[in-house]
Formats: sequence, C-alpha cells, structure tokens
Amino acid sequence: MNGNIGTVAVKEGKGGSTVNLHPAEACDRIRSQARASVDRDLAPCRIALPDAFRLEVRYQSPRRAYRASLYPGGRLADPHTAVLETDDFFEVMRGATFIL
Repeated sequence: MNGNIGTVAVKEGKGGSTVNLHPAEACDRIRSQARASVDRDLAPCRIALPDAFRLEVRYQSPRRAYRASLYPGGRLADPHTAVLETDDFFEVMRGATFIL
C-alpha cells in the first residue's frame, strides 16, 4: 500500500508452517529498522484518508447485527447489517473492535 514504510521480515511461510529468525536476531533487525525509520522524513509515509468512513458488516444472525448496531453511532441498515458511519478513522477502529 505504501512502499515508503519500512518493514522487516522475520519469518517466511512454507506451506502450513513458518521458518523464523532466532528471536534475538529478529529483535535486533526490528530495532535497527525502527531507528532508521524514525530518523528519516516521515512525510512520504502518510496516506491521504477519505473525509468519511463507512463500516458495514453483514451477519448471518439478525441478533448479532442488532447487538452490533448498539455501538454508539451504529445503526441497522437491514435486519442482518450493522453500519457505522463517521468522519473519525479512530472511531472506525474502535467500532470494529466492538462490531466484529
């Protein structure tokens, strides 16, 4: 999504399992990349967010949809669908924790 954001690979998927670095090596690499990342200009890492967000979750059970719609600002779009609309990205993240 954004190639300007630094990452560190500490494991590699192999079929149904993973091959991992030793934890000490993984921590060293992560610390090194983190230092390099915060020491540079972070402006290119920013992504433009939309002015408004809509979190819509469709449930098999109307009961679960109703429960999710009780989140502050949430509503039922139909008996199976809970919706949260907001202009605050962090509210979407908080809502997803409750609604999902």
